[in-house]
Amino acid sequence: MSLDTDTDVRVSHEVLRNGEPESLSSFSQFRDVLLPLPTRDDGYQTVLLLGTTGAGKTTVVRQLLGTKPKTERFPSTSTAKTTVADTEIITTDNDAFSSVVTFIPRDEVAELLRENACAAALAAVSGRDDNDLTRRLLDHVNQRFRFSYVLGRPPATDDDDLLDDDIEDEEEIDPDDYGFVDIRESMNVVSSAVRSLRSISADCEKEMRAHFVGFSDDPAELDDYIEENLDSYVREHNDFENIIEILIAQLEKRFDSIPVGYIRRGDDGWPITWFWETKDRADFLQKVTRFSSNHALLFGRLLTPLVNGIRVGGPFKSDWYPESLRLVLIDGEGLGHTPSSIGSLSTSTARLLDEVDRVLLVDNAKQPMQAAPVAALKEMAISGNVSKLHVVFTHFDQVRGANLRTVRDSENHVWASVENVLDSIGAELGNSARRALDDQMREHRYFVGGIDKVLRSNGRKLDIRTIGQFSSLLDELSRWGESCEGLDGVPTYKRSNLEVAIKLAAEEFHRKWKSCFGLEPLPQYPPVRWTRIKALSRTLKVGRTNTAISSR
Repeated sequence: MSLDTDTDVRVSHEVLRNGEPESLSSFSQFRDVLLPLPTRDDGYQTVLLLGTTGAGKTTVVRQLLGTKPKTERFPSTSTAKTTVADTEIITTDNDAFSSVVTFIPRDEVAELLRENACAAALAAVSGRDDNDLTRRLLDHVNQRFRFSYVLGRPPATDDDDLLDDDIEDEEEIDPDDYGFVDIRESMNVVSSAVRSLRSISADCEKEMRAHFVGFSDDPAELDDYIEENLDSYVREHNDFENIIEILIAQLEKRFDSIPVGYIRRGDDGWPITWFWETKDRADFLQKVTRFSSNHALLFGRLLTPLVNGIRVGGPFKSDWYPESLRLVLIDGEGLGHTPSSIGSLSTSTARLLDEVDRVLLVDNAKQPMQAAPVAALKEMAISGNVSKLHVVFTHFDQVRGANLRTVRDSENHVWASVENVLDSIGAELGNSARRALDDQMREHRYFVGGIDKVLRSNGRKLDIRTIGQFSSLLDELSRWGESCEGLDGVPTYKRSNLEVAIKLAAEEFHRKWKSCFGLEPLPQYPPVRWTRIKALSRTLKVGRTNTAISSR
């Protein structure tokens, strides 16, 4: 879908405005109104990218799209935990670039800020300095919601700044090109909030100590009581909600500095969607950067933490691949980004495995396969989606050793580690699951290196080999689309086996949670700290979907 006129955009926004939130069950549907995802019927294949945090999943996306790492920087990457919102990228044949962004609801942002403020109050009671309180107030403990990207961070001292030798030579960024914001005002607001939280925490601590008199003379028990109950006392303080509202007002000001596009707001005035379309690639990527970047020079101007989904479409293609692409790439949060995603997939990711046409698992060739990608392989075997699997091993150029003389030796070295994983999966799920994964991965495995730089077809041997691997991957995706179009499948189950499986799954579910609660401890499910259980309870109460705590 391409919206060619301002009238088309306004009509689409009118559809959103007139529709009740209940009529659009997900933010993906909000994005569909303005920029629908093409399907197999349109000749497209949808590819879900999975991989451990820091494995290079988003860097693989950059290579497939042909975006430049130093000048365009889309999608954003760093050493770890960069992608937290769903990023959907459509490769098109037309010359227009389109983007639609959906935002986290205001009440959810407010609850996240409350959690941060309570964490800062606890730090104040523990005697931490203002820098630590500021960090806890701005950046959520699970590193998924870094409000410092929006409000800015205190300026670094000379001793705290990075050495020039540690910084790679790259294209300069001028923050003024990304809109004017008064970061000094925001820092003053944050500093005032920190002072207020110190005062609130002192009041609450005094009240709690008074209540505890007569219960115990043990100082350790008093400290435990304060730590366990400070959250509730702070939230009930008369001045607490004023701090949250002032911080939200600062966040909302950032939307006013967006120079282009159309913003649709809800009844509470909080933005729901932003849409823009242009034929200028450089201008497009610069504007979209505000919703997806993590560049330190832009802190105070970014809206990245407030985004829950971004969808872009345009004529993206690498220079080294001659054919046009008809793909939808879905790049989400890395496996293992949160503690709950290390041993199992989230419900939303598991559902996507059934919905997409292909799954691209990205893993670091330098190290043995970790628990998170192993969980992804298990889920694919259990759900019957093994035939969708492709595996890309990154950092292959760094697989070196005195015993590795050739590329084939390095490939065999990496694969030996994978075989150990497959053997463990076979012991748990049966030999049929092991054989299916082994056959699929042997046929659809790709070893790439040096992908943090622009690959040149007339460049190094590493570049030429990596280009060959990526080209084979893209060729295979295209051939798969032609051969599997229109096929339907219906699962069949043997009743006796199904009844046993349901019984075992229910027992395993209860065993896991009893262990997590500390009732019947098991080594594979260590007890969960009470603060996480409390956070899960509050999450379920307020109906939040984005959380570091998973009931899976």
